[in-house]
Amino acid sequence: MVSIIEYVVIAYILYAVAVGTAFTMWDYILMVGFFLFSGTSWYGRHLATRGILKEEVKQLWVMDVLGMILGLAFIIARLVV
Repeated sequence: MVSIIEYVVIAYILYAVAVGTAFTMWDYILMVGFFLFSGTSWYGRHLATRGILKEEVKQLWVMDVLGMILGLAFIIARLVV
């Protein structure tokens, strides 16, 4: 289950690319961090559904929360700049 904020961040990134917004280095760092954390949680959930992970699944919410924080930071940074 993908959280709503992840959809919002992805939509915002696509919008920024389509409009041609000039990204700063800070934006790229935030994007990489966001996709790193959210991608890790997505992959963890994928393994969990296949029964590969068991106890580790309980700790995936940490990656989700970090991904959401980075995603919100990305949006706020783009709106402020």
